[in-house]
This record gives sequence, C-alpha cells and structure tokens, in this order.
Amino acid sequence: MLPSEIRHLTTLEHLQIDNNLALGGSLPTSIRHLIHLRSLSLKNCSIGGTLPTWLGELTQLRELMLSDNQLRGPIPSEFEHLTNLYRLSFKGNLLSSQLESLSPLSNLQFLHLQDNLLHGRLLDSMVTNWKKLTEIDLSENQLSGNLPRSLFTHATLQLIDIHDNRFTGTIPSLHAPNIVLTSIRLSSNELEGTIPPSISQLLAVQTLDVNSNILTGTLPETLSGMSNLTVVRVGDNDYTPHSFPKSLLRLSNLRKLSLYRSGLTGSLPDSIGFLSHLQYLDLSENSLRGSLPDTLGYLSTLRHLSLRNNLLTGSLPDSIKNWIDLGT
Repeated sequence: MLPSEIRHLTTLEHLQIDNNLALGGSLPTSIRHLIHLRSLSLKNCSIGGTLPTWLGELTQLRELMLSDNQLRGPIPSEFEHLTNLYRLSFKGNLLSSQLESLSPLSNLQFLHLQDNLLHGRLLDSMVTNWKKLTEIDLSENQLSGNLPRSLFTHATLQLIDIHDNRFTGTIPSLHAPNIVLTSIRLSSNELEGTIPPSISQLLAVQTLDVNSNILTGTLPETLSGMSNLTVVRVGDNDYTPHSFPKSLLRLSNLRKLSLYRSGLTGSLPDSIGFLSHLQYLDLSENSLRGSLPDTLGYLSTLRHLSLRNNLLTGSLPDSIKNWIDLGT
C-alpha cells in the first residue's frame, strides 16, 4: 500500500506507480488530497474494490490510467466533473456500469475501456460530445444497441475498436467522405444487413474488420476504391454464395485478407497473384472448386495460407517454391 503520508504532497502533479503488483488493496484515500494531480497512473498494481467517488474531486486530472487491475462495479456519476480528462484507460478490469457518466467529458481524446463487463448503449450524443476523440476502444464488453453513425463521421476519430460486444442493427450508410478514420474493428457482434456501398467514403481506412457477425448479401464493389486498406477481415458471416470478389483484387496494398466462411464459390482467380504484398490469406470453410492457379506462387511474402474445407482438386502448382517465408 502507498504510505498515508503521500497526502502531504499537495503540489504533486504527476503520480505514476505502474507494475507494482505488491501494492494491492483498494485505491488509497490519501490520493484524494492531491488536488493538483494532472496525471495518475496505477496500471497493473493488483488494485481491487470499486472506483471511489472522490476521484471526481480531482478536477485537474488530464490522464487517469488504472488498467489491468481488479476494479469492479460502476463508474461513479461523479466522474462527470473530470472535464479536463483527455486520456482515460480502465482496460482489463471488472467494471460493470454503463457509459453515461463519461458523456460530459468533452476533452477526451483516448478512451480505452476494453476487457471489462460494461453494458448498455453507446449513444450518438456521447460520441458527438467527445469532440476531440482520437481513439475509442470498448472491445470485449457487453455493450448493445445500434452503432452510432457519429462514430463514422467524427472529425477527429482515427481508431474504432468495439469487437466482442453485442451490438446489433446495420453498419450505417455514409453521405460524405471521411479522411481521418484509419482503423475499424467491429468483429464478433450481431450486426446484420449488408456492408453499405458508401463504406468507400472512408478513404483513409487501413484496417477493416467485420468478421463474425450476421452480415448478408455480398461485398460491395466499392471496396476497390479503398486503396489504403492493408487488413481486411470480412469472413464468418451469412453472405449470399458468390465468386471471389473482384473488388478485393484491386487492393494492391493488402497484407492480410480473411474470407473465412464467406460463401465463396467458383475457382480462385489468376489475378490473386497481383496481391504481391499479401502475408496472410484465409479462404477456409468455403466452396472454392478447381485447381490452384500458378499465380498463387507469385505471393512470395506469404506467411500464412489456409484453404481447408473447400472443394479444390488437382495438385499444388510448381510456383509455390517462391513461398520461402510461408510459416503455415
């Protein structure tokens, strides 16, 4: 435990005691007296109990980082007073509240609450009020409801990670270009409907992950216009059976492509060999037929290839000798 005498350091602005597993216990009340604190970090310190309401009195805080502890229970409503916060990280705890108390924090830039037990909805009004938000990671929680459209139209948001939740509804259609957002992870939710053609309005996106939802239809042709994409994971959905999407074959910067259980039929096109930067390719659990094209051997940087549970025939092409880096 921290010594109680720490309460006398009333001019202290930064307190960082990360990775001290022997600390344990609950958050010491002596910190309550450090009213000039701007940064408090107690990551990975075996801290348990609940978040004390008095944290809301430390109104000068700009950074509050309590990740990888055993904190449980709600986020106190008093947190609405921490309006100077720009970084909030509670990842890897057992917090089980809703998000309403964080809605007034208009200076938030980095919100990392992944791997908790948070529930309830993420509302458009919350995202809109976080005007400076750059990263939001709410993955591995129990959040539900529709995806807020404001996530995809936000002026400063670069990273969205909400995988492994219970979000429902559809992926919102977009009506204007977004040149800021670079990473979207929506996998392992309950999203339905089709991927809207207007997703191509996300011009700067490099990572698109919608794996393991209930999406239907086929992949939109407009994906071909998302030239910055390096990671595409769109498998394990309920698409209509279709041939290998031509739109993906035009994404020359692709490093990782997962079309696991994507309803693929027909043969693997020769043009697959033009994805010359590809390092990871998963086409398993589909209905691909015929033999593998010789051009597959052009993927000289490939490290992982999965074609299991298809209807392929013939022998492996001689060109695979180029796969000097293949690990699997």
